Amino acid sequence: MVRVKFSWFWKNFDQENNIFIDMLNEIGIEYKIVDSINSKSDLEFVSVFSPQFINFKRKLNRLVNQKIHAKQDVSYYYDPHELPRGSQSKKIWYTGENVRPPLHLPYDLFLSFDSNDYGERNLRMPYWYLDLGILNRAFNSRVGVESSMYEFMRNRKFEKQFHQRFANVVATNSSLPRDFVIENFRGFEIECYGKKFGKPLSFKSELKDTYKFTIAFENDYFPGYVTEKIIDAYAIGSIPIYWGGISEDKNLNTDAIIDYARFPSHEAFLDYMSFLTEEDIIEIYERPLLKEPVSLSPIIKRITDLIF
Repeated sequence: MVRVKFSWFWKNFDQENNIFIDMLNEIGIEYKIVDSINSKSDLEFVSVFSPQFINFKRKLNRLVNQKIHAKQDVSYYYDPHELPRGSQSKKIWYTGENVRPPLHLPYDLFLSFDSNDYGERNLRMPYWYLDLGILNRAFNSRVGVESSMYEFMRNRKFEKQFHQRFANVVATNSSLPRDFVIENFRGFEIECYGKKFGKPLSFKSELKDTYKFTIAFENDYFPGYVTEKIIDAYAIGSIPIYWGGISEDKNLNTDAIIDYARFPSHEAFLDYMSFLTEEDIIEIYERPLLKEPVSLSPIIKRITDLIF
């Protein structure tokens, strides 16, 4: 029986149902989840929300205030000075934030956005994998729907009686790149939702099949840094207007989105949007978001090697 622990994960992280448990089930081992801070474990998954997170968050907030179209910022490294208690267990570090792995600490494996393997110590596992339903159907708690990865590989059908509104954005906090686009999306109506705008949603699915586009901007631009935002926008039945480091994701179909980062200026983006015909929008909308399945096999193999 393998004792499994999750440490320093985000608020409302479900220890019983998540992609890491799916991988353990795929391996076929018997395991028990231990959640006491003093409990001993054999395998520990550790994220970045440590007691030092407040200082770390200040660094992240600087990234939110960088100018859009500015040179990508690669300078921030998560630099914790300690490990969680129970350091005798095998430890796997995971981040859903745009930070580099703390290679100076004795983790057995790093899982991050980075495509750099850092001497075979790191494997790429971006945050957008988590609710995709790669091994099993997964419930997306932000959107409020259950789905499988294969649903994102199918062509969609654009129904003209729906999608009557132009674009939406859902946001909790401020982000300079996203806010800039919203404020300067001249000639188009953007409807805003979320805590930031005083119009909270229980689930993003409340907007399903209502809008042609969803503004889905990351808080920072870094190669490979792709979060849930692009998945959520597609899942509510719209075309993502996306800004982020999508170039590292060969599984994602960039022809199914509007990639804001490829435009040399905001004016060039507005010109492009102005000349889109209804036929253009339908063609983009009906394309699948995934070009090919996501494989977790390399990660599962490494975890298997650690356990046995």
